[in-house]
Amino acid sequence: MADIYLTKIERKTIFTRSLIYVLVLFLIADLTVTGPFYFNFIPWLFLFSCFISLREVDKTLTGIIGTFTVFMASLLTKGFNADTLLITANAVVQLILGMLTSKGIYQFILEYRLVKYIRPRAKAILIVILMIIFATSYATLSFMEGDIFTYLKSKKNLDNYIEKTYGVEYTIKSVIHNRNYIGKYAYVVEMEDETVQFLPSLIGTFKDINQEERLNKLNEKILTDSKAKIENVVKDMKYITSSNIKYEYEYTKVGVKPDALILHITANTEENAYNEISVAINELLKLEYEVNEVVVTLNNTSIYIAKDNFALITPEYVEGGFNIEDLDE
Repeated sequence: MADIYLTKIERKTIFTRSLIYVLVLFLIADLTVTGPFYFNFIPWLFLFSCFISLREVDKTLTGIIGTFTVFMASLLTKGFNADTLLITANAVVQLILGMLTSKGIYQFILEYRLVKYIRPRAKAILIVILMIIFATSYATLSFMEGDIFTYLKSKKNLDNYIEKTYGVEYTIKSVIHNRNYIGKYAYVVEMEDETVQFLPSLIGTFKDINQEERLNKLNEKILTDSKAKIENVVKDMKYITSSNIKYEYEYTKVGVKPDALILHITANTEENAYNEISVAINELLKLEYEVNEVVVTLNNTSIYIAKDNFALITPEYVEGGFNIEDLDE
């Protein structure tokens, strides 16, 4: 067998093509993990695997490089966990389905070159199989990453939802991609000087997923701000201490900010406590906080005083409230 010698230009061409092939595969595989979420609206690994296989590049090498790159990118960014394994498994599926698709397409190429004849019935079956393979690839990708159709629809629904539910001006700042979310992403919206994250649901509505976080920040702020003022009010009281009192924001309806501020007062004994409770409430209501309701807890029993009844608060009123509670029991 005669030796085959390549010219310098041929060797350079082969090296250049191989380098481009490896770099493009590395880039696509890496971006499926570290790239923007909308990158994966298109099954790039599937398409690249199909194209490269048609070019008669080693399928095994493509599979190994693609899978290894996706695994390492996911491992470095997310650590070794179930998410990393799922992302790697999805990459394997995309690469294999791309290779299978290339085999079917190659049959049509052979027929076009008059090398092979495919009967009409076999051709129809092959087309259906290729469509099923592509649909499987896209469905698998959508399950992992989300798809462009639901994304565009949810973005339109978000505009309608905010206008109907909140009726305020807003700006969509960005989109968070998270594979653990339904739909795989959430919207970051600026409203009333607050940052709200909306998660699309399956029924076309949205969930405010950082509401609790915003609420906790407000409650921490008012707890710090009111601490010294509360201590000044109860410093001479026997049955109530500053640790028994707190202001707390709550949501009673859908909104960007909590619409109710609750004053909580707790005492551990009934004896002579009613006078201190009423004095404490009236003094605390004089502070700059707009309280909507007062909750008084005495020996694990609570009464609720609405804003309309604040002017009625006396020791007798508080005691009467607990006596009614006792009768109800």
